[in-house]
Amino acid sequence: MKHNIYRSIVAVLVLALFPVFGQAQGIVSHQGIRFKHPSSPANGISLFPPSGITSYSMILPPVQGATNTLLVNDGTGILSWTPLSSLLGTTGWMLTGNATTSSWNGTTGSFLGTTSAQPLSIATTNATAQDILFYTGANGASERMRITGAGNVGIGTSAASNLLTVSAVSDPLRLTGVQNNSAADTALTISSTGVVQKKSIAAIVSSGMIKGIFTPASAGSTFTISASGDIAANAIVNVTLVGSASDGVIPVMVSQVDDTANTITIVVGSSIDNTYRIHYMVINP
Repeated sequence: MKHNIYRSIVAVLVLALFPVFGQAQGIVSHQGIRFKHPSSPANGISLFPPSGITSYSMILPPVQGATNTLLVNDGTGILSWTPLSSLLGTTGWMLTGNATTSSWNGTTGSFLGTTSAQPLSIATTNATAQDILFYTGANGASERMRITGAGNVGIGTSAASNLLTVSAVSDPLRLTGVQNNSAADTALTISSTGVVQKKSIAAIVSSGMIKGIFTPASAGSTFTISASGDIAANAIVNVTLVGSASDGVIPVMVSQVDDTANTITIVVGSSIDNTYRIHYMVINP
């Protein structure tokens, strides 16, 4: 106790007896005070007022502050020790998390974001590309999503090998709002514009097929049929001749497929008329 009193008396005497003069090229510019260490007079702390200062006084707190507290001025010169969390209040976000009482619901609540006409940017700016991690679960213990430094997004995995990688023990993906189809058996397809859609299996199978029925306008044995769709190169063409059973078996064949004009040339084993029908089916590769 006596030792502490002695140090306090020394500090007061040092403050009173040792003015400090700040000099520039030998000219005294302003005065200050120097706190010398009691056991090492050569060492100390000097305080200088800035030039053009308006006089004011500050009163220090009566006791030492707690860990992680700052000296705060109440506006009248009285200083007090204040925790950093109190200064941030409910508007600041701590690196260790915030105990919010209500989350943003579109109208009120706490949120991390912007209120100006600027986007919210989350970034890692190290010279070496770094990942961005998202954690949830009890005590935030489980990594749920990761954006790698290369820009790949991984859900359920920390090693996304593609632009989007989704991993789970079972059923890793569910899409709602996909264009619906009334058929019971459907499959996901991707349109030419990249839209994911549901389509029936029958629709998928028939989407690469062209079907039609041709009736001869007049009797003959060779007919050129204009297909009802685009015929692709190397397409498979199947034809069937339907007519009277009394005429017996009449052979029919495809002699030419023109994928530019989208026509099929049919040759029949004998002359047929408009009482016959030629059914054709084109399967594009």
